[in-house]
Amino acid sequence: MNARPGEGEPDSVWVTVEFPFPAQTLREFLADTERLFRLHPHLDIHSWQVRPEGGFRVIGHHELSGAELRTGVQRRDKDPAAGFTLAYDEGLKRETVFRLTPFGDSTHVTATERYRPLAGPDDPRRNEVDTALTAWIVALRRHLVARQRWGKLPGWRGWNERFLPRMAPRQRRIVRLLVWISALEFAVFLAAVLVLRAAG
Repeated sequence: MNARPGEGEPDSVWVTVEFPFPAQTLREFLADTERLFRLHPHLDIHSWQVRPEGGFRVIGHHELSGAELRTGVQRRDKDPAAGFTLAYDEGLKRETVFRLTPFGDSTHVTATERYRPLAGPDDPRRNEVDTALTAWIVALRRHLVARQRWGKLPGWRGWNERFLPRMAPRQRRIVRLLVWISALEFAVFLAAVLVLRAAG
């Protein structure tokens, strides 16, 4: 599942990940472009604005590369059954193409990122290459699997799809860690109470 150079495309990388869901489920989930970006595990989004002329304007910071993201985004759904394209107005990245391929009861999601040519090895835009493409798609898969398992619980979607994604990725990781520590502490406390009651 590692991102690899695009075949026949020197200025691109791609990754394919199998999702244990039918293509229609993925199309409905991926239709929310802002959520798609906010679930990126290393992209800190500072501003997301809908543009009157269509599309979005996004400003953010990539935690791994240190690159700043400032660009307009246009979504093109020429063939919604097969996937869609996110086209970027500025920066090195030209577009991200999502292709959905049904595979039995699952769906193969192929994400291809195409870049504008670099001027040379010293081109300062080199750090704009997203080395976390695989992590992004895997994070989407992990989220959907958790959503299927826990999504009917009261508050799960509000917490995981509206509250947490508004935080910076680092803050999300800290909050999740604190929640797990608190849950563990409560489990240990409860076990201790039960042991004491049984002993008494």
